[in-house]
Order: sequence, then structure tokens, then C-alpha cells
Amino acid sequence: MRGAYRFYVNPSRQAMYQLMRYRVELLGRGGEETRGGSAERVAFVRRPGTREPMLLWARSAGGVEPAWRPIGPDTDEYRVEIGVLMRVLAVHRAVRAAQAP
Repeated sequence: MRGAYRFYVNPSRQAMYQLMRYRVELLGRGGEETRGGSAERVAFVRRPGTREPMLLWARSAGGVEPAWRPIGPDTDEYRVEIGVLMRVLAVHRAVRAAQAP
């Protein structure tokens, strides 16, 4: 896995990332990409503390200007993307733990 991410904290919810923006390439053993494109994704927790799906968008590179398209919560793409986001969060947590004094 290779990529970049930015997590934004809502000041009223100190320990929670409410907006997550990331770009990830999932690579196979030979370095070839195994996921359809490394398009940028955004995940947003609309109402923290409630049991509702996160909102997800993918940035498509087609056309003159890139456009954001929603990823619906009842789709295979959404379930795969949540798995990718959980991996990104796990990497982020491991890096933070390694940096702690």
C-alpha cells in the first residue's frame, strides 16, 4: 500500500477525525496496482455519535475538470472503500504510536 492522507479534527470533538481525505494505491507483490486507480477519496462523518454510514466520495479524473462522485453506502464499492480507509487509519495509528515518547 502506498499513498497520502489528511485527517481533519472537528475542534468540538477533539479525538475524532470527522473529515478524511486520502489517496491510496494497493500494490501486488510485483509492484503492480491491484485496485482500480489511485483516485482521491473523501470520507465524512456527518453526525458523530450516531449509527449511520459515513459519506464517501471519489474524485474521478475524467473530463476537463476532475469531478467528485458519491459512493453509495449499500454498494460493494463502499464496503471495499471502508476496508481501505480502515487500513489507512491503522497505518496512521501505528505511525503515531511509533512517534510517541
